[in-house]
Amino acid sequence: MRKPILVIVALVAFGVAGYTFYTSWRLQDPEYQRQRTLGMLDAPLKGRQQVDLDVFASLRPAKEGTRDILVPAPIEFEARVLAAPEPIKTDYLSTALSMVGVSPIPQVGHRMFVETDEGLVVPVYVWQGAVDAFAPGERPLRMVGHHVYTYRKGPAIVVDGRA
Repeated sequence: MRKPILVIVALVAFGVAGYTFYTSWRLQDPEYQRQRTLGMLDAPLKGRQQVDLDVFASLRPAKEGTRDILVPAPIEFEARVLAAPEPIKTDYLSTALSMVGVSPIPQVGHRMFVETDEGLVVPVYVWQGAVDAFAPGERPLRMVGHHVYTYRKGPAIVVDGRA
């Protein structure tokens, strides 16, 4: 009776150890990290909601004085880069992402300002891996990102690349 129980315990222990080794090894792969970062970064382009940034920027929280934290929703929009990404503190963004269970938290430490077709200036966060992809220009760019939360100034968007 003891031998089958010991065998089962040993198999479970080996299974847990193997899984732990595999995941720790896999987490060192930068491409795998990028895919997991916001949980949906590898979503196909057709799976992203195309938004008109002029309309989207008018979003406000359901209750005044609060923030609506969301599971990051993939979006695509067009805007012109006004200012190159610059370093900023992103403590609240990290808190919001951890609250909805995003793991690992993406490396986001930059913000840039973009302008819509109608001239509305919108600040957006920029994922660390995409900082070099953006520079001020005259032509609008197609950008992809995630809507993370909505606050009194509008939606908080993390841009993770160009379409």
